[in-house]
Amino acid sequence: MLSCRDTAKINASGQKVPLLKRPSMWFHYLICKTCRAYAYQMDLLSKGVRKLNIKDEEKEKALVEKVLKNLKDLD
Repeated sequence: MLSCRDTAKINASGQKVPLLKRPSMWFHYLICKTCRAYAYQMDLLSKGVRKLNIKDEEKEKALVEKVLKNLKDLD
């Protein structure tokens, strides 16, 4: 089973989850409320950035990194 750290890294990468890791992640989400909430927040962040309709991929990536940095600073 994946650890919270592994699950968070996969979520933060923004890439699709490899097929073989999906069952482990789903199981982890079943038992870990914190990771489930984090995945939900990352999904909302991703959808929000897409709604901004930024055409330049570099600007989009910079915006996401800035938001993530600000979220980390809140801790």
